[in-house]
Amino acid sequence: MVRRDVLSGQILNEEVGKADMETRAEVNGQFGTGQSDRWKNITKRSLITSMVNINYKTHLLNVADILSQPKTAESLLEIILKEIEHIKSVLLVTLVAWCTDCSGESLKMQQLLQEHFEWIIVLDCWAHQFNLVVGDILKLKLPMVKVTDQALEVIKWFLSHSITLGLVNDQQRQAQFLVILIVELKVQLIKTAGTKAAAKAKALQILHLIGYCATSSNHLQLLPTLFKQITANLTPSSFSLCIFSTFITTVPMMHEFIMLYLLASRNIGRRLTEKVFKQFYGKPPDNMFCKVFSEYMSRAGKWSDEVMGLDDWHQDAKQNINPIREPFPK
Repeated sequence: MVRRDVLSGQILNEEVGKADMETRAEVNGQFGTGQSDRWKNITKRSLITSMVNINYKTHLLNVADILSQPKTAESLLEIILKEIEHIKSVLLVTLVAWCTDCSGESLKMQQLLQEHFEWIIVLDCWAHQFNLVVGDILKLKLPMVKVTDQALEVIKWFLSHSITLGLVNDQQRQAQFLVILIVELKVQLIKTAGTKAAAKAKALQILHLIGYCATSSNHLQLLPTLFKQITANLTPSSFSLCIFSTFITTVPMMHEFIMLYLLASRNIGRRLTEKVFKQFYGKPPDNMFCKVFSEYMSRAGKWSDEVMGLDDWHQDAKQNINPIREPFPK
């Protein structure tokens, strides 16, 4: 039997070394995005976990125990700098950006990080932002929030009635709306609820909720409210505007719909790109940049389909079952 100190010492170190070697062989020479977040384990110790995303795959880095440390931007920066050094020297990856939540110390850490590396992109985690905004909205006593409670009630009821849930799953496979089910099989749904009067009454209540939600637009009222809240949180400072500009100029490369409609105007796309250029290089773009940007937007010059060999890449992607999205819609 291996002693505990040997297992947590020599053996664990050897396994960590093997894991680093395997990861390095997989990601060596590629570009990556780092991110970190603070959480508490089951013993209520404060931890910061970091990871790096490379080619849509996440690789865990290290976990720092900060229970006895001050929760400041400087202490967080010290941890992040060690992680960046690990990414560069151990994994041999070129780091492009770092993502954190939007807490006070994280935002200050982002600014300090840019003082160390002027080239790095620092981003707020939008998952955190959405969770915070949605959480605030759900605390309000509004008609549109009531729809969410009703939806949860419907979900819980179906999950506790297996036969009824089976009917729902069959309906989902046909890609039809749930409201069609209550129209066609209303009597059968009530029977599956049980023989007691209370169970049948509850089933009728649930069916009424489904019909109400299908014809009500209260749930759509959340969308403009969410948009206003998120944009308000993003635009109070020039620093946030730089982050937002970076996000807007990056997302279209991944989503053709946004590229087609949001950046349809060359002036909008150019202004956003010029802001990002100035953030990285500390000066406005020159004439060469404007020329290259125009060619890029027009799929001309070295950015044309022919010069970039997009047809060959498409054929290679089909053969390897590895879909590639074009940066611009044709």
